[in-house]
Amino acid sequence: MTYSEQIAANVRAEVARAGYTQKEIAQVLGLSTAAISDRFNNKKTFENDELMLIARHLGIDVLTFYRVVESQGAAA
Repeated sequence: MTYSEQIAANVRAEVARAGYTQKEIAQVLGLSTAAISDRFNNKKTFENDELMLIARHLGIDVLTFYRVVESQGAAA
């Protein structure tokens, strides 16, 4: 998973955890639902200011979106 894919996955997870829809997040950012869908699906990367606005709206630290989850590989 690339870093931008991880960020998109983190945003999707936090938005879902907070109970918001893509449409609501699009409104927060002043974007179309198609534009936010592109970001959620990593067709376009999130801008730092967009991540800050989403984090503020969700009431979380923006660094949450930048965390990398290590994959759990099989032990050799």
